[in-house]
Amino acid sequence: MRKIYLNIFEKFFISVMLVFTTKFCFSQPAVDWCNLQWPPYDTIVTGTAYNVYAQVYEPGITDVAGQGTNISAWIGYNTVDTNPSTWTNWVAASYNTDAGNNDEYMAEIASALPAGIYYYASRFIISGGNYQYGGFNGGFWDGINNVSGVLLVTDTTPIAVDWCNLQWPTSSAVCKGTVYTVYAHVYELGITEPPGQGGGITAWIGYYNTDTDPSGWTNWVLATYNIDAGNNDEYKADLNLPAGIYYYASRFEYNFVFSYGGYNAGGGGFWDGVTNVNQVLTVNSLPTVGAGVDQTVCSGTSVTLSGSGALTYTWDNGITDGTPFTALTTTTYTVTGTDATGCTNTDSVYIAVHPIPFVDIGNDQVLCIGDSVTLTANPATFTSYNWSSGDTTTSINVNSSGIYSLTVTESSGCTGFDVVSIDFVEPPVAGFSYSTTGLTVYFSDTSNGGTSYSWDFNGNGIPESTVAGDVTYTYALPGQYNVILIVTNGCSSDTSNQTIFVSTGIEENLSDIVCTVFPNPTPDNITINIENSDALKWTLEIYNIHGNKLYTTSFIRQSQKKIRDVDLSKFSSGIYYLRLINDNYNIIKKIIVQ
Repeated sequence: MRKIYLNIFEKFFISVMLVFTTKFCFSQPAVDWCNLQWPPYDTIVTGTAYNVYAQVYEPGITDVAGQGTNISAWIGYNTVDTNPSTWTNWVAASYNTDAGNNDEYMAEIASALPAGIYYYASRFIISGGNYQYGGFNGGFWDGINNVSGVLLVTDTTPIAVDWCNLQWPTSSAVCKGTVYTVYAHVYELGITEPPGQGGGITAWIGYYNTDTDPSGWTNWVLATYNIDAGNNDEYKADLNLPAGIYYYASRFEYNFVFSYGGYNAGGGGFWDGVTNVNQVLTVNSLPTVGAGVDQTVCSGTSVTLSGSGALTYTWDNGITDGTPFTALTTTTYTVTGTDATGCTNTDSVYIAVHPIPFVDIGNDQVLCIGDSVTLTANPATFTSYNWSSGDTTTSINVNSSGIYSLTVTESSGCTGFDVVSIDFVEPPVAGFSYSTTGLTVYFSDTSNGGTSYSWDFNGNGIPESTVAGDVTYTYALPGQYNVILIVTNGCSSDTSNQTIFVSTGIEENLSDIVCTVFPNPTPDNITINIENSDALKWTLEIYNIHGNKLYTTSFIRQSQKKIRDVDLSKFSSGIYYLRLINDNYNIIKKIIVQ
């Protein structure tokens, strides 16, 4: 009994291992993708050949030129719309062409079929692995999105539309990326004549890379109803194709029958390849436009942008191709290039602009000989410093006159600059001489080394002039004045002051008037006589030598010669000025009180 038990256990273990190994260790290969390419449905008369196309993709196999190795294909059909993996009718398909990275296969399936409705799909296998089934609309059959095609085989000729054409446009050239709208007309008695879209008609615009009968084409774009065109319905579809040369035509389906439309200038009709023909669409490649490499520059740098890859170039932001401009702010510049076919493309370049670094080493200075000054960069945050003196530190000590400059460089490589003038001078020496003409004094400057002047002609601390060099000043009254000159430079200042006496002589003021004052000097009283003037009204003013008015009175002269007796007994001893004025005269006389 023990030996029999072990045999059963061993057999069970071996069976489990075989199942596990078969299921998990030896997975079967299968293609990555397949479909039912074309047509999705059709109607034919019994005995008519019916070609069905399908495509398959397997990386490394179908994406090389020619037929991929180890792949087999079939087109199958069935009278019931079920999962094609259950079907038994399969026709071997042959390699037709490369379709991008896919291989396209074709099989004729209907020439021997009796009348009836048939469903068809594709099947592929690679290297003896698992079957994969393809449906229409783009992938593995799932019965929902990717489904079987439908074929109606009939013993009588099917009813098609009465007429169709390719309406517009005629052969054209466009640029890649251009949406190209194609129009076609269809007529069916009793269907397209009433207003609006006629029922039961489906339309497409097809294209192909060779000028052949469009019934063999596989690239069809569903068209939409556009407008009524008389008794016709007009349909349109948009094509947006890669660069190349394409032929295009229209297709209409009615009662499962396809009709193909061609163009001619007289209105067109059913495609026949002679009178009503395909039109040609040339899709030109876009130029490969280059704007250049991104740049990083310093503000104010001259930049030249030049496009490449086209015939003419237009830049945004006011830039002219190949013409230098000054870059002031960080900007993305876009160029549009146009080639000989009129096609355009764009590219952009990024110009990053760093500001010019600001550095300050101070103001111009004037200093005394023997002094020194330290010039310091502000701020001191740059990567390098280069002084005109040859130093590379953030500050330098200066003790001689000259122009000093500093160039700084920041991390971006941009440079900034500042310059100052340093002048070492001797201290100034103030001095002047003067001469007088009446109340006007001519001051001659004898100073040395001054750069600014302050003239105080009245000694009251209020400058009347800042003229450097000789000046002229007219006093209102004679007298004794303290004149102060202050001369300054960047080193220091110096002061010179002198007391001057300003007076006027009789000959200077009387003109044709003879005026006498006696006795002069006097201890107390004086008499004023005027001999050759008959003026009656006078004003008498007495000033001290500082120009201060001490006494004033108005009077009528006493006689033809005698003007006035004046009592000076209350005046202290000293020099005074007597002023006689009226509407015509201004007479100044110096008097001395003992």
